[in-house]
Amino acid sequence: MDKSTSIMLTTAGYSDILTPMFCANCTTPAGHPQDNSFLMSLQQISFIVTCILGTVGLLCNGFIILILMRFPNMKTLANYFILNLALADFLFMISFLFLGHQLRVNHWVFGKFMCRLIVPYDAMTQFLVIYFVMIMSIDRYFAICLPIKSMNFRTLRNGKIVCAMIWGVAILTTLPLWIYTEHTCVNGWCTCLARVSSNDEDDPRWWIIYTIIIGFCVPLTIVCICYLLILQNLLTSNMQDSKNTLRRAARRVAILVICIIIVFILCFLPFYVFQLVYSTIDAEEDASNALILIYIITWTLMYSHSIINPIVYALVGENFRKNITFMFCKRSSRHVMYTRQSSMRTSSFRRTRNSLKSCNSNDPNGMRPHNGYYVHLDTGQHRGAREDPV
Repeated sequence: MDKSTSIMLTTAGYSDILTPMFCANCTTPAGHPQDNSFLMSLQQISFIVTCILGTVGLLCNGFIILILMRFPNMKTLANYFILNLALADFLFMISFLFLGHQLRVNHWVFGKFMCRLIVPYDAMTQFLVIYFVMIMSIDRYFAICLPIKSMNFRTLRNGKIVCAMIWGVAILTTLPLWIYTEHTCVNGWCTCLARVSSNDEDDPRWWIIYTIIIGFCVPLTIVCICYLLILQNLLTSNMQDSKNTLRRAARRVAILVICIIIVFILCFLPFYVFQLVYSTIDAEEDASNALILIYIITWTLMYSHSIINPIVYALVGENFRKNITFMFCKRSSRHVMYTRQSSMRTSSFRRTRNSLKSCNSNDPNGMRPHNGYYVHLDTGQHRGAREDPV
């Protein structure tokens, strides 16, 4: 099997990994797969699921970004990190839609420019999500375990600098993809691969090991250390009653970020484990349908992390719940107020109109009001009276 003509799905951590899986039954030189009803059905279902999850992810993260930017009480350092995480999730879901379409048609159809953009972009946003989860854990450690000492440097200004550095690091860590991603076509059947050596067999393994180390193991280690120290601090703390309010607030924040970490592990770990195991399998052996199914599930689960995050914010974050309730209640109250005002204006207009009709009907000369005045005859004399304009 000529792997250079095989079709694959490329994203961070599995460059060229799908080639032998989806082309295990390839017989044509261009890599067109044989008729496989299970594989075709799986691809169609995966595409539908991708569209649904991608749309939901964009809406959920967009809503979180709106909440964080709209309400002044959300403009804190911790929430600024959450804002960047939500933005990274939002961008991550965009590439999910592109790669989901590639999964359906089993080759790259978006052209050379989009190939060189989407593949490294997808990897970059994946690293952004992971790095912001890591930096949030570090921030929570300083806020809860060293609140006094960290007051001088835990400022919003420094937080913006840190976020800018995270974006820079994410670009640097995906630099190989920005440089070596290639778009090649054979008989109209196009691939989008990141190749850094002439030996294609080495490509998947080096990238898998690279991403597992810097994109999962190192961040996860830092996250676990931070939260072990946080839990130890919360369990052994003997703060006075006067500070219980602050301690309860710190616990709520810790619960929020711990939930984010648990979701992160559950979503990313299966995919990285699958990659590590699959990299040891002979690439020339046919991939079973079960193996392909496991891959699709772990791949989808990885992207679903960007959908679960906003739900965690809404369920665990007290300020998020309050602001969401306030926003919907405010919109509802505006609608009720507008309805009441419209009803009052209509009722006032009807009363005034009826009053004018009554005045005209009682006028013996049939004179109509003019410029807010009406003429009333009393004992043969005209007397003008002022009425409030309608």
